[in-house]
This record gives sequence, structure tokens and C-alpha cells, in this order.
Amino acid sequence: MKNTNNVSKIRIIGIIAIVAIIGLAASCSGGGGGLSGTYVHELGISYSFSGKKMTMDANGSKTEFTYEIKDGKIFTTSEHGTGEMEYSLSGNTLTINGQPFVKK
Repeated sequence: MKNTNNVSKIRIIGIIAIVAIIGLAASCSGGGGGLSGTYVHELGISYSFSGKKMTMDANGSKTEFTYEIKDGKIFTTSEHGTGEMEYSLSGNTLTINGQPFVKK
């Protein structure tokens, strides 16, 4: 049973990473700010915000972005392209594309 649980967790991590990458490949240019600190998902994926920069760490694979917040979305730009993600912030929980990330 343990192997099945590990496979399931790996699949979930992969799905979350894919959703984040797809969300980051959609539109607009980066710029503004508004978030700060590091927010971590229970499966180890994190987003760190500092000034106009955002870093996504998907289990050791880091991608840096510039970002801007507008109309309930985070618009990003990186060397891989542009994207947008729906977000909300409630207390120490940042929800990105329906996934909760808790501030460290």
C-alpha cells in the first residue's frame, strides 16, 4: 500500500506542477508587486515573492519570473514566456489556481 500512496503523491505533485506551468504560459507582461514572502503547498511546491520578482520552486526545479497583480490575477513573465494565474489571499493562505499555499 505504501508504494501506491507514494505514486499517488508523485502524480499529484506532477499535476500541480503542470497546472502551474500551463497557467504561467498564457498572457501579459510582468511588472508590479503586492505579495511578499514564501508560500508553500503541502506537497513541497513553493512560490517566493520579493519586489517585482517571483520564484516558483517545484521540488528543486526553480523558475524566476517578474510579476504584476491585476484584477485578481498574477500576470507573469519569464524567459519561457508569459502567463496568468487566478489567485486570492486570505490571512496566511495564498490560493493559486485553486491550490492553497501557506506562508512560511
